[in-house]
Amino acid sequence: MKYIAFCLLLIGVLFSQTQAQSLLKNEEIPSDLLISLMHRSDGRSGQYSSKITIDAAGNISSESHSIGGLPTSRIVNLYPEKKKITRPDKVSPEKLRNLIREFEKIQFFRFGADFPVEEGGGGHTNHQDTEEISIRVNGQTKTVSNYLGDSLKRTRMLRELGVRITSAGLWDLQDGKIPEDFEVTHQSRVGEWIERDIRIGADGTITKHFYTLKPAPEGQRASARTRSKTTGRLSKEQMVRLINEFESVAFSIFFQSTEMNKYYGCTNDPPPGPRKADAIGVRIYGGHIWASLYMGCGAQPQTEAARFEQIQTVIESLLKEAKAL
Repeated sequence: MKYIAFCLLLIGVLFSQTQAQSLLKNEEIPSDLLISLMHRSDGRSGQYSSKITIDAAGNISSESHSIGGLPTSRIVNLYPEKKKITRPDKVSPEKLRNLIREFEKIQFFRFGADFPVEEGGGGHTNHQDTEEISIRVNGQTKTVSNYLGDSLKRTRMLRELGVRITSAGLWDLQDGKIPEDFEVTHQSRVGEWIERDIRIGADGTITKHFYTLKPAPEGQRASARTRSKTTGRLSKEQMVRLINEFESVAFSIFFQSTEMNKYYGCTNDPPPGPRKADAIGVRIYGGHIWASLYMGCGAQPQTEAARFEQIQTVIESLLKEAKAL
């Protein structure tokens, strides 16, 4: 019995060591690598609506499916705009290594009924979508299903991983060039009044826009732009740093438009009446992502609200470096 117990202990230790080993050996991307994300609409057993795969060469393949499950069209941009700017269909080796490290960071191969350990019960909403994340690497394959209607720790971790998969290539510069449609908007609002509106263009030009309040339908008032002024410029290195920071905080988790509240990690509810809020928007490869966060949110660590505050700090730091803030 002692011998059997020792063998089981040894097997457990060896298994733990194997799981702790890096998926990247000598920084080489495994030749059998295949990462995929399947999206199912309306619940855990809903129809398979889209799939994204990334292979060892960095090729990104995306397709959408009809309600009947048949392929309908290839997805070129997650956020299509009138102006057609091709989003990269390939991710660089450096970015692909970073994506593999995201699987390592959350110990993806350990995910199961007892991992990760939850701090307590999470909230649950019905009729939300489900994602299935899969990776084949070094002869191992693991698939984990993630129901997006839960507010559990595992749900948050897998949701971020899913975002990094779907946005692979979005922040990857082709031939080191800044996309011609790239633009960052940083606004501060008090109700309908736009107190500050600063834009950073693809060439690094920093422009400040000025507004006034004018009557709007139904007796309301809305901001109207009166004039604009160039206040500085970011260097190519600063622009690359900015784009890398958007990728680092997984900013595309916000998708097209998000007004944050407690669900996104705020400790406090927004105050009554006209609220003061900051907003950050980014256009890249035909996509548009926008998020806003009200003052006094009290962002909790490792939440979407905290991500917003992190990228806001980076933007303001760069604007100060350029003496434009």
